[in-house]
Amino acid sequence: MFAKNTLVAAAALVAAMAAQAQNVNVYGNLDVAVGAFESDMTHRVTKVESGVLTGSFLGFKGQEDLGGGLKAFFKLESAIGVDTGAASTNFWERTSEVGLAGTFGTVTAGNSLSLSARANNAQSPFSVFGQLGLSGATNIDKFQKNTVTYTSQTYSGFSGAAQYGASEVHGTDSTYALQGNYAQGPVAAGVTYTEGSKKALWQFGGSYDFGVAKLFAQYAQANDYTTSDDTNHFHVGVSAPVT
Repeated sequence: MFAKNTLVAAAALVAAMAAQAQNVNVYGNLDVAVGAFESDMTHRVTKVESGVLTGSFLGFKGQEDLGGGLKAFFKLESAIGVDTGAASTNFWERTSEVGLAGTFGTVTAGNSLSLSARANNAQSPFSVFGQLGLSGATNIDKFQKNTVTYTSQTYSGFSGAAQYGASEVHGTDSTYALQGNYAQGPVAAGVTYTEGSKKALWQFGGSYDFGVAKLFAQYAQANDYTTSDDTNHFHVGVSAPVT
């Protein structure tokens, strides 16, 4: 009972400190595209679309220095449909988390970006938040609810992360994910494993920055334990600065 109460008190302390952060920033992004869109290669429709290249959102984040190199913080982000003015039904579905950061790394709790989506975002020329991103291609959720995420500091280019998403429903699988990354100079690479909801996903990817252009590549294998189906995904992409 003592340990349980201590855990609850610690979580409440994190939430209180983050909520009372003295340094609060309002930020966001608006992305609107106008053009002809084909969803099935046969019917072309002229549209004004929100979030094609990157996501459109409004965000609030704050930080409180607790001393000794320890900081508490929070982040809230809501997706916006700029083309219609619509807000997401689940208002803070993009991100709603509190956390602690220090020499040990970063720990967050709440609704967070999944490690699978992190990998897609880092190893593709398109943002995972845009319609052209790779999210959904591997059948793993972009955002992970009821989640605790640990991200390590970077040591000589190497870093790692672990994520646990509680199902909070009896008889339903929770989600677990592990990630290892390397980024130093022009080279970046990573491997991510996610398991939950009777599914498993391996992702391998990397990039190389030539200066005039940056090359991306990623391979993923998704396993569905319910249907015993295995699906392979891969992509190669490039981005280049225009100005």
